[in-house]
This record gives sequence, structure tokens and C-alpha cells, in this order.
Amino acid sequence: MNKLFLSILFSLSITQITFSQTNPIDINKVKQDFEKITSELETNYVYYNKKDVDLDCLKKHYNSKIDGLKNKSEVLLFFEYLLDEFYDSHLHLNTNNKHSFRLYSPIYVSTEGDKTVISSFWKSQIENEFKINLINAEVLKFNGIDFNEVIENFPTHCQNKNNNEIRTWLSNKILAGRYNEPRIITIKTASGEIETFDLDKIILKKEKNVVTSYIQDSIGIICINNSLGRIKTKRKFRRALKKLKNTKGLIIDLRNTVDGGSTNIANPIAGHFTNKKQIFQKYKNQNTQFVDYIKPKKPYYSNPLIVLVGRWTGSMGEGLASGFDGTGIGKVVGTEMLKLAGATKSYSFKNFNFGYQMPYIEVLHKDGYPREQFVPEHKVLLDDSTKDEFISKGIKIVNEFYKK
Repeated sequence: MNKLFLSILFSLSITQITFSQTNPIDINKVKQDFEKITSELETNYVYYNKKDVDLDCLKKHYNSKIDGLKNKSEVLLFFEYLLDEFYDSHLHLNTNNKHSFRLYSPIYVSTEGDKTVISSFWKSQIENEFKINLINAEVLKFNGIDFNEVIENFPTHCQNKNNNEIRTWLSNKILAGRYNEPRIITIKTASGEIETFDLDKIILKKEKNVVTSYIQDSIGIICINNSLGRIKTKRKFRRALKKLKNTKGLIIDLRNTVDGGSTNIANPIAGHFTNKKQIFQKYKNQNTQFVDYIKPKKPYYSNPLIVLVGRWTGSMGEGLASGFDGTGIGKVVGTEMLKLAGATKSYSFKNFNFGYQMPYIEVLHKDGYPREQFVPEHKVLLDDSTKDEFISKGIKIVNEFYKK
């Protein structure tokens, strides 16, 4: 390759890099889409006036930032941070870049006073074992920085960061982390040891099947593997249920439904456990209320039903669990869930090729209270052992039914 050609190639490369870095975005288009998203938040976001957010600050602060945006990556983050002000994991862009925050982490923390404490980890989906005791450990630092300082420096400006709900949401968003940054936490375990833990060393199971099933202690167990949005899940669930028809009880495991799904999938699943049409969920927006029904589906299963839920049971998984509870056709066992509020709809920008999803109606338990407030009656206390406390408790409840 001659020197002249190399020189030309190098010049072209530099030109392309310079162009990509300096090619300005159309600020007027950003302003148009800022007006569009803020208008739709006011009009369609069902929780707009229920959040601890300074709405005047929101418009003023983000409007002042538009002129300083330099490229499409910064525009994307601008809108991402705007939505993060509402501390709602159901409200987010439908795209991301390497600087974006993930939607969730394999560990979950709670706020206890001025401390951030690990209250759960995704035990059912974590493949590798680790020797550190995580439950009830206090998070001291994130990537070497004091955790309270990281919360204060999170790129939102108009929310009340002294609000415990907001603080908990931000803490878990921080642990979800940006795609291009490490996630190394320093913790103080319940017994007082200081440990360093790399969240990116956690290996999550890669489930090949939408549904898996097995029998333990004469009880059927069906796991729905984050597939409540996939049409074939209905068929696979029905096949699994047919194989387990002679079991003395059934456990449906919803602990891996973090991505939610559709009532078109969930309601037919619930239909296998009812012999009559009945109300399963309720919905409410500013003007109307309406209900969602389930109808009988074959095969019908009439023996005791247990539904397992955890922190990674999200949206439609939460709806399925609260529906089983409201109808009384199943007992829900586990912990608090992901608390994704409402049902979402997709919206688009005028000038950019990505959009966002927004909760536009409230979803209610059959008894009338918000779905995200539902907590299982049969609670599971987590520990750091490799034992599956959820399955053990589910089996125990089924066996107790036959002792009556």
C-alpha cells in the first residue's frame, strides 16, 4: 500500500471523525420534541400530578439545557434524564446508548434511615455462587465513591431526593448502572465485614425455553421464563399443565417476569384455574373505569395453586399475581414485586427515530387498590443460602392444605 493512498485514507478518516463530532444537531427540532413530550406527560401520564417533582423546575431546567446539546447521544440522555425525574421504571425511552442507565440490577436495595441496605438478590436466576453475605448488607460506596454522594449527584434536578421512595428508586437505578461503566460496590455485611463486590461478575441464567416444568414432592412446578409477552407461552403452558394434571398441587413461578408482557398471554393462563367467567383486574383513568375478565380454559386444574413472586416480577407478572389473589383461585407467596405502576402505551417523537413508553391508565387489584401496592399474604424471608426459600414455602402450603 503506497504512502499517498495511506495519506488519503488517513485524511478521510480524520474528516469523518471531525464531521461526526462537530456536525450540529437542529436545536429547533429538539425544542419541538421537548414541547411534545412535556405536553404528553401533562395530558397522558396518569401519575403526572402524583409525583414529588417540582414541575415548574422541570420545564425551566430542561428547557435551559437544550441550547447546550451537541449531538444525538446527548439528546438521547437529555430525554432519558427528563423521564427519570418521575422515578417511574415504567416510564422510559425505548432505546439507549452506552451512557444510558440499565432498567434493573440483579440486586435490590432499600432505604433505611440514612442507609442503603441490600434486601434482595435475584437468587432464582443467578448462576454463579459467591461467598459474600449480601442480605442486610449496607452499601457504602459505588465505584469508590460514597453512596450518598452518588445519589446526590444522580443527573436529576427537580425531584425531592430526601423522599425515601425517590431515594430507593435512585439507589436501584445507580446499581443498575450505565452500560459503559463498572459496577463495583463496597458493602458492610450484617456481621460487620467490609467487602468489595463486582455486580458485573454476576452471571444470570439464559433460559432457552419460554416455559419449563418439573415435579417435586408430587407437586407440579411451572416456571414462566420472562415470556409473558410471547404468544407461544400460552401453548407451552397448556402443554406443561396437561403433563402435571395428576399432581396434588401446582406452583407457578413468576420470579423471572421482569420485562412484563400482555394480558393476551396472561389471561388465558389464568383461565385454566377458573370454572367461570370472572373479573381479574380493574383499570382507571381520568374519566372512566373498566374491568378485565378471565374465562375458563381447558385443561381445568382444580387442586391448590401457589404463585411465586419476587422483586423481578414485573408489570404483567404483577398483574397475574394480583389477579390470582383477587379471585381467590391462588395463594401468592414471596416478597414485594417490582412495583411497576399502570399499563403503558408507546409514544413517538416528531424528529427523532426513537420514542418512549408511558403509563396512561392505572391498573387496580380486584378489590380496587393500585396493583403496585399489592404485597403477598404469604411472605418469604430471604437469606444468603443456596436454598430456594420460595419453592420450599410453596410446597409447605400445599402440603398443609391436605392436613386440614
